[in-house]
Amino acid sequence: MSILHGAVSQLTKVLAIREASKIERSHIVPHHGSYSNGFHQYNVAAMLLVLHPEPSSRLIRACMFHDVAERFVGDTPYTAKQTFPYLKEALQGAESSVDHILGINETLSLPEQQWMVALDMVEFYLWCDDEIEMGNRNARTPHQNAWKVIKERWDSFPKPVQAFVNQFQSEHPVRLSDYIEDHIDVSE
Repeated sequence: MSILHGAVSQLTKVLAIREASKIERSHIVPHHGSYSNGFHQYNVAAMLLVLHPEPSSRLIRACMFHDVAERFVGDTPYTAKQTFPYLKEALQGAESSVDHILGINETLSLPEQQWMVALDMVEFYLWCDDEIEMGNRNARTPHQNAWKVIKERWDSFPKPVQAFVNQFQSEHPVRLSDYIEDHIDVSE
């Protein structure tokens, strides 16, 4: 039986989601600036909207809210969940209860789950890459771990996500300001 009971008001739901957006991710890795759930979930949803030809509203909501429960159960590192499967199972149950109480639990089809898992991991990989580009050597191990997971799950990743990752790996992306300077005639 769930420890949490009953439905919550819209006010409570909005406040809980806002609080959850402030939870810091990757707290075991020293890093530059903030890496909040709000930043991460926004980037997962943004990648979905760019890469998916026609995402369902349910998948968009899942991307936006997939880590909200961490406000109540914490952000346990991926490696800890893999090392201690009973911890992973307990956390999944707790997170599911919180999502249900807040009314943000989404039942995704298998292809939607594959999109969600792929984008979640790719976004973390990109964050690690950003950290390394800024000179943070502490991000090397999580970057390598994320890449290992991406490669292990590669065959289940949707083709547009695979294409994006391949392009990211083969082309060193330029900063947007450099791109704009190269492609827009500012003399007019």
